[in-house]
Amino acid sequence: MDFLLQNLFWVILGSVSAVLLVWNGMRGDGVGISPQDAVLLINREHGVVVDLRPASDFAASHLVGARNIPLDQLESRVSELEKSKNRPIVIYGTGSSADRAVTLLQKQGFAKAAALAGGLDAWTDAGMPVES
Repeated sequence: MDFLLQNLFWVILGSVSAVLLVWNGMRGDGVGISPQDAVLLINREHGVVVDLRPASDFAASHLVGARNIPLDQLESRVSELEKSKNRPIVIYGTGSSADRAVTLLQKQGFAKAAALAGGLDAWTDAGMPVES
C-alpha cells in the first residue's frame, strides 16, 4: 500500500493509459493499417489486395496486383475471395467504404481483413508503387 501512495502519480498515469488503450481498441473506428504494414502483410503473408472503387477509377490507378471488387458488388462476389479466407485481405476504397467492407468480410469469416488507412492516397504518399 505504501508503494501505491508513494507512486500515486505513476499509478494513475498507468491506469488512465490502460483504460485509453482498451477503449481505443474497442472503438473500432476504422483507423486501419499503414501502407508499410500492408506491404508486410502482402509480401510476408501473401496478402490479397482488394480495391473497392469503381472500375473506371481502378483502371486509372491501383495498387500493384489489386483485384477490383466495387463495394456494391462485394457481398455477391465474396466467393472470389474464398480461397484466400485464411490470408490477410488488404482493402481500400474511398471514404469509409473499406471499413464497411472489413466488417462485411469479418462477418463472413475473413478474420484477417484490414482496411488500408488513407487508401490509395496514403499508399502513393508513402512512395509505394501503383499500376494502371
